[in-house]
Amino acid sequence: MNNSSIFRSIKKADLLLAAALLLLSFSGFVFLRPAASSDGVVVIRISGRIIAEYPLDTDLTVRIPDDETGAGTAESGTMAADMPFNEIEIRNREVCMRDANCSNRLCILQGKISRPGQSIICLPHRLTVEIRAEGTGKEVPDAVTR
Repeated sequence: MNNSSIFRSIKKADLLLAAALLLLSFSGFVFLRPAASSDGVVVIRISGRIIAEYPLDTDLTVRIPDDETGAGTAESGTMAADMPFNEIEIRNREVCMRDANCSNRLCILQGKISRPGQSIICLPHRLTVEIRAEGTGKEVPDAVTR
């Protein structure tokens, strides 16, 4: 069987059906894509306790612990040299762990996060950085099943 006999057997209805199925398969991307303009809040927790929240659309660098939050500061208000710290950078609607003095530094290697539900975790310091959808007051589920 040669190529010309294959093309002769394809009818106009077959082409329309293939085009309709192709269009239908790509239409799912329209409904499943994340919201482009969803504002988020960067939530920083130590041992599950929220210690700070920052809007995702502000550019800043935060060093945890610091004197502002009071987390991990000494009684006198000064930090000891060996006090655990994590430096979190929020820039261009992305969050990353810029520096940390934990033992394995895996939190730095986790890279940047930018969507609600994503997180960066530093196990040695029991610190989590999470992006939460603004106004929800709770975490965004990864998936819903019935």
